[in-house]
Amino acid sequence: MNFIYDHSFNGFLCLLGKIIKEHLEISSISRCHEQQSGFLFTDSCLLSSDPQRAAEVAAGLERKLGKSFLQRLLWAFFSDFEGIEQDLIVMTRHCLLQNQDYWQQLTEPLVRRVDAAALKTSRERHKLLGLLRFSRLEDDSYVAFATPKANIIPLLGAHFYKRLGDQKWVIVDRKRKTAVYRTESGWELASQVEMADQHGFHPDEQEVVKLWKNFYREISNPDRFNPKLRQNFMPKRYWHDLVELQPDYPR
Repeated sequence: MNFIYDHSFNGFLCLLGKIIKEHLEISSISRCHEQQSGFLFTDSCLLSSDPQRAAEVAAGLERKLGKSFLQRLLWAFFSDFEGIEQDLIVMTRHCLLQNQDYWQQLTEPLVRRVDAAALKTSRERHKLLGLLRFSRLEDDSYVAFATPKANIIPLLGAHFYKRLGDQKWVIVDRKRKTAVYRTESGWELASQVEMADQHGFHPDEQEVVKLWKNFYREISNPDRFNPKLRQNFMPKRYWHDLVELQPDYPR
C-alpha cells in the first residue's frame, strides 16, 4: 500500500501508529505536495495529521522504548534523507516486536542509516544556533534567514521561545519556504512562506550591521587566517545570511 501524508512530524507519528497497530505492509510513502504518479494499480491511503493521535503515539513509544528512542526518531525524521520514513517505521516495528534495544545496535545497516540521519540533524541544529543572525524590522520584531540542509527550522522554535522571551521573532527557511515564529502562548510553524524583497528594516538596523562588521574585522588576526578551519565552523551555505560577511546593506 502507498501511504500519503503531509510531511509533518505529527503526520508521520499518525502514519507510524496506523501501520504498526494494523500490521500494514508498505509499498511506498509519499508526501502530499509530491507528484502522485505510478500508483494506478496500487492501493493508496491518505492520512490526515491529528495532533492528539500523534501525542498518543509519541507517549506510547516513550513508554515502551524510552525518551532517547523518541528523540532519535525526531532528529532522524527531520534529516530529510530519502526514504527515512520507511527506515524509521521498520526500525520501530522491529524494536516493538522483537528487540527493544535494536535501535542501539550500530552493526545493523538500518540502524546506521538512521543514526547517520539523526546525527546530521543534531549537528546542523547545534551549528545554526550559533550562526543565526536576527535583523530588527520596522515593527520592532526580528527576522532571521537560513538555508539548512536538514529540515531543522521546526527544531529551533522551543529554544528561541525560551531565549528571546516576549520579543517577537520569525526564522525563515529559504529552501523549504517554512518558518517558525513566536505567538502569544508559544511558537508555531508556518508553510508556504513568501518573503518580500524589501523587508522593512528598522532605521537603526544599518548601524547594528556596521557594528557587526567592525567587530568581525577587529577580532580577525591576519597571521592566523585559516580558510579551511573557518569553513568548518561557518560553512559557505550559511554565508549569505551572515551580516558580517555581506558587502552591502540591506541584505
